[in-house]
Parts: sequence; C-alpha cells; structure tokens
Amino acid sequence: MEEDLLLLYRNPYPSSIIFRHYNWRVPCWTCGYSQKFSEVKEVTGGNESTIFRRATGGGIVPHWKDWTFTLVVGPKHPAFTNHPRNFYDMVHKAILDVLADLGETATLHECEQDVCNGAPPTECFQSPVLSDVLNAKTGAKLAGAAIKKTKEGVLLQGSVQKADLPRIDWITFKAQLTKKLTISFNSKAEKKEWPFTSEDHYLPYGERIHCEAWLNA
Repeated sequence: MEEDLLLLYRNPYPSSIIFRHYNWRVPCWTCGYSQKFSEVKEVTGGNESTIFRRATGGGIVPHWKDWTFTLVVGPKHPAFTNHPRNFYDMVHKAILDVLADLGETATLHECEQDVCNGAPPTECFQSPVLSDVLNAKTGAKLAGAAIKKTKEGVLLQGSVQKADLPRIDWITFKAQLTKKLTISFNSKAEKKEWPFTSEDHYLPYGERIHCEAWLNA
C-alpha cells in the first residue's frame, strides 16, 4: 500500500499512466482508509500482521485468491482531467472485455442506487456498486476497485477474484488487460523497472498506518 502511494506522490512519469500488478506473500485483507481497524479485525479474524489499510476508500477486500492491481494516472496525462467515475468505468469495461475474450460471461453492475448510500460497505465483494464486474449468471461480484484523486494524480486500486474464474490463465489476462487499457487511455505500453528502492517510503502515510492508536481505533 505504501508503494502505491510512492507511485502517486513521487511519480517519476507524470505524463504517463502506470499499471502495476502484484501478489501477496500470505493470505491477508485490505480495508478502506476510513474503516475502523477494530471492526475489520472482528469481521475478518485478522490482526496487525494480516490487515493493511489502503489509501483509497471502499470496504474489506480478501487477498488470498485474488488478482490485485494498481493504476496511477499522472497529473500531466490528458486523462487526469476526467471525473474519477470515468476511470472506474473504463477500467472495469476493459476487464469485462478481457473476460469475454477469454470465454467468461460477465456484466457490469448497473444499479445506481448502490452508489453514495452513506458509509462504504463493510465487505467490498458482498456489496457491488455501479460498474463493478459481476458474474452474469450468479450475480457474484468478480471485480471492484477504489479511487483516490489528488493534485498529484489518480490512484485506482483494484481486485479480481480468481476463485470465481478458475478457467482463466492469469498471464494471458494481464497481457490482454494491459492492451485494453492502453487502447482505452489512448496511451503507449512500455515496460519500466521499479523506480524506487527498499529505502524509499511515503512517510506521512507510513507513519500513520503503523501507529498503535490508529490500529486500535
């Protein structure tokens, strides 16, 4: 989560869109920035070693059978002026198209009443919102995301539930999604090395998420 914020606040490519995919070393959860840690522990049974707070909003997301990704839109990229809702729609439409190409039947959630209905749902994948990707047959939520927009750029953190998509080859999925996003954002794909070292931290956020008072809130 801190590395995602490094990409947002210390973006070395402000005129570009950065797409990143990563795995988790152990089964864990992330929670929205404003959620109470004590409530998240009660719901998940996790602890300070297995629950991590995102800088974005939304509810609890399990990370043991999912495909996690990050999108950072630099402040000098033309898409930066778009409304955050547009990013959400574009990314999930790209995921929908890739799933269709790979033989999976999915659809986008269209119920606008599920948006802005007060506090975020406790568990993200139990409460679909507008433009989330759903299994067309069962209605189960397959993909969701959360967004943070600042003057430094746009951060979108998303998750695709692999357990509900057992036939997908995830290497192929990543390659095709990269192509779809490149087209959607009218950009050019170029592979880059990780721009930071193990010594780099985004301290304002890092200090807070490890603060005992905040963890026990």
